[in-house]
Amino acid sequence: MKKVIQDTVHCKTAEEFLNALSPIGKYFKSYELNAPLLFRGQGQDWPLIPSLFRENALKKITGRKPENYQERRWMETKLLIHFFRLADKRGLVLPEDSQELRTFFAKLSDDKKGASSNLQNWRFEDKGLSVIALAQHYGVPTRLLDWTLQSLVAAFFAGYDVYNYYNDYPPKSLLVVWAFYFPSFEKEVRHSNYLFSVRSVTAPSATNENLKAQQGVFTLADHL
Repeated sequence: MKKVIQDTVHCKTAEEFLNALSPIGKYFKSYELNAPLLFRGQGQDWPLIPSLFRENALKKITGRKPENYQERRWMETKLLIHFFRLADKRGLVLPEDSQELRTFFAKLSDDKKGASSNLQNWRFEDKGLSVIALAQHYGVPTRLLDWTLQSLVAAFFAGYDVYNYYNDYPPKSLLVVWAFYFPSFEKEVRHSNYLFSVRSVTAPSATNENLKAQQGVFTLADHL
C-alpha cells in the first residue's frame, strides 16, 4: 500500500530538492504512470488548511470574524454570489455557465437564511464547484485547497511564495512541497474523521487559465 503522505525529506540544495521531486527520482519512480499524486508548494511549512478556515482570512475582506462554522459558510456564500455577479459584469468567462446556474445564484441571493438555517441539506458545491474553483484563484476564501498534478509546478509555487512573502514571513524552511497520494481521486469518495470530510475536486481548465497552466486540482473540506 502506498503512503498517503510521503515521509519528510530534508534537502540542503536546490539540486537535491528538485531531484527529490523528480517523477523518475527515488521517491516517486515506483508509482505507476498518472498515479493519483497531488502536490502543493508553499514558502513555509503552513498547515494544510483551506483559506476559509484560516485565521482572519474572512475578516480581511468582510471586516467581520465569523463566530462559528455556519456563519463562516454563509459568509463564503455571500462572497461567491458577489464574485459571480462581478465576474459576469466584467465579462469574465464563467465555467459551466447556463440559465440553470444563473437561476441557482439568483435563488441563493434571495435566500435570507441560507446555509445557517439548514446546513445539512444545503450543498452549494453540487452546482457551483467550478465557480468556487475560479473564485479561489482570484483570492476569495473558500473550502478548497489548491494542489497540482505536477511536482515541479509545486516546486515553482514554493519558490514563488518565498519570493513574494519573504520580508513579511521569513521562512524557517525556504521551500516546502507536500506530496499526497489520493487513491480515490476523481471518485465520489469522502475521507472523514470525527470532525471533517475531504474529497477531491476537478474543474474545467478551458475556462480557467490559472488552472490549465498549473494542472491544478483541489480538495474540498466539509464540516460533518
